[in-house]
Amino acid sequence: FDDEGSSWFGIPEFNVLEQNITVFSFSSLFPQAHCTQDGNICQLVTGEAEINAASTITALVHSPKFNLTQTYFLIAGIAGISPKLGTLGSVTFARFGVQVALQYEFDAREKPANFPTGYVPQGSFAPDQFPQELYGTEVFEVNEDLRQFA
Repeated sequence: FDDEGSSWFGIPEFNVLEQNITVFSFSSLFPQAHCTQDGNICQLVTGEAEINAASTITALVHSPKFNLTQTYFLIAGIAGISPKLGTLGSVTFARFGVQVALQYEFDAREKPANFPTGYVPQGSFAPDQFPQELYGTEVFEVNEDLRQFA
């Protein structure tokens, strides 16, 4: 994930390498938040999977080193893209973040023959059913001004 994180380095409008702040309980592979001198913009890498994202963001929220009322955090990561819309190595900034882990998955060799996919929304019984359990965290909108600036 070094490439994803370092894509935010060297931007003249906000130099996130002016402060490198080590935070206990961040991923051991990515132990620092990189911030502008005034601390208004910081960048961090959580590492792969929800557990690393959850533990890193929990450590961030509980750290006294940041003023979360005035700081924007750029969190680096990767995701897939339709080959009709982008190519390998494309960079995009989505308007929405979507949590896809809240679903069931059948092994392709064991899924029912009438299922077009092995993915089933949480609390449902077939891929084409609306999720029956909603947490309210499945989709969130990204800050539009920051997205346009990026």
